[in-house]
Amino acid sequence: MDITDFIRRLEDIAPPEIAEDMDDGKIGLVIEGKRKITRAACALDATKYTVTKAAESGADILIVHHPPIWHAVHRITGLKRDIFLPAFKAEMNIYSMHTNFDHARGGINDALGEFLELKNIEYMSLGVIGDCTMSLKEISQKLGGSLRVYGDIGRLDKSRSEGGKSEGKAFRLAVVG
Repeated sequence: MDITDFIRRLEDIAPPEIAEDMDDGKIGLVIEGKRKITRAACALDATKYTVTKAAESGADILIVHHPPIWHAVHRITGLKRDIFLPAFKAEMNIYSMHTNFDHARGGINDALGEFLELKNIEYMSLGVIGDCTMSLKEISQKLGGSLRVYGDIGRLDKSRSEGGKSEGKAFRLAVVG
């Protein structure tokens, strides 16, 4: 498939127009590579590891959630070089879908709400809120770790889920009620 058609399909899923203003100029095709797409890889972030693995797997495009370039770049040295060099060598495209994928129906926020089994979901700027019948212990077990809780832990009436984070945490959970 041609890269133009491939991108059109990605944008049908998560239109750039629904992204937050902070993503202006940061999402979409970040690195242009081959025109023909036959194999795709996905990752949360474009790291040295994920870009190298995608290139080694023969991917023509790596689709990432977080934009790999956030601020103006004046040099590609050090970590940026280590991240992008495998993509350049493999002529691999890198495409970012950030808050547009958070907001898209069936995107990150919906997946987190479904994971928490939220009911009566309301959409917020950067997350969802809804009624949760799971106990904090059940949520902790489902996450495979511990939770940091603020406020009364006796009853979880609503939970607020922020979109996926790159700092090693899947999401932040706030107890409301």
